[in-house]
Amino acid sequence: MNSNSLEDFLDAIEGLQAPNYGTNEALRCDYCNEPINPNTEVTVYVSNWDLSGIDESSGFGLQRLYGQCCNRRRIKFPCHGCTEMILEGMYTRQKTLKNWEPLHISPSDDGEMWDPIEVHNEVMPASYEEHQSLHTAMKGQPQQQGPEDIVDHLHHLGVDIREIVNKDGEIVIDAEKEKEIKQKMDKRAEELMEKYKDEGLPI
Repeated sequence: MNSNSLEDFLDAIEGLQAPNYGTNEALRCDYCNEPINPNTEVTVYVSNWDLSGIDESSGFGLQRLYGQCCNRRRIKFPCHGCTEMILEGMYTRQKTLKNWEPLHISPSDDGEMWDPIEVHNEVMPASYEEHQSLHTAMKGQPQQQGPEDIVDHLHHLGVDIREIVNKDGEIVIDAEKEKEIKQKMDKRAEELMEKYKDEGLPI
């Protein structure tokens, strides 16, 4: 869902039916995959840059949802040229999202000069295009994402984006750093696979 102004966007998502993984499955945090119980506060990440390119409206899109388990309050690594926000709201017993309030706003002239897709392609084992192709094959459509998605994916695999992107937005990875990152990612991927298998979570 996208809208061209913050006010319009907040109106549009007021009372929105929460996204779900299936009719009988719990809503889950997009970062840690923990279930989100109804009648609890959640936060969402919103930006006006859809990396997948499926929405060219330049409007705002709800791109990540966080439960109280993660309690996201701020954007970790704002991207210059993109307006990004963290909003707080309520996930109701009727499984709708409402009562939104902005917690952190990074305007387009703020943040670091970095390219999320370039960073993804440099670090991740599959290119961003391949990632989206796989998601489309599994879910029937590309995945709408913003810059913070890339930050989260890297952090979830044990990589701080500040280790690989300097203040000028340049990717700085030498052979030693590349080896270190791969070891971190392999170790974290193994931990996540074991966690999901033990808890019966979707992989």
